[in-house]
Amino acid sequence: MTVEELWRRFLPPGTSLLAGERGLARQVTWPIVARARAPLFERLQAYEEAGADAIWPGLRAVEELQRLPGPLRKPLVGVPPRPQVNAYQFAQYGFKIACLPGTLGQAAAAAMRAALQALKATGDAEAYFATVPDAAAVRRWYLEIGMADAMRFERAAGEP
Repeated sequence: MTVEELWRRFLPPGTSLLAGERGLARQVTWPIVARARAPLFERLQAYEEAGADAIWPGLRAVEELQRLPGPLRKPLVGVPPRPQVNAYQFAQYGFKIACLPGTLGQAAAAAMRAALQALKATGDAEAYFATVPDAAAVRRWYLEIGMADAMRFERAAGEP
């Protein structure tokens, strides 16, 4: 499928191309995830018929889950309307992928804050790591992905 074929199938008639004509003949080799928000959920079935690899209903409220057209045969992807629907409940509606934006970033920020507070209180990170489940496994992984090399380089350069 080419970029032009995608453009013609998925964008409304009359959509103008402002730039990039040279790329229209390029073959598309990535998965296509088609997205529509309520009240345009009827487009989801058309996207599926046009060859989308996955469907992304843009949900904002729990009530919109009940308005999804069905049956959709392609995998459903999306952000669950939270806090009303968790990832497991989302799967019960047929979703294969639940995107939870911010979750890992918030978890990492909370862990970094706790580590910094431990450093401030004790001057040492060991107090923090003693409270973290699987800290030893994470430290081993960190060494495997390059920290051991960095430490060897520092020692060779005369760093303590």
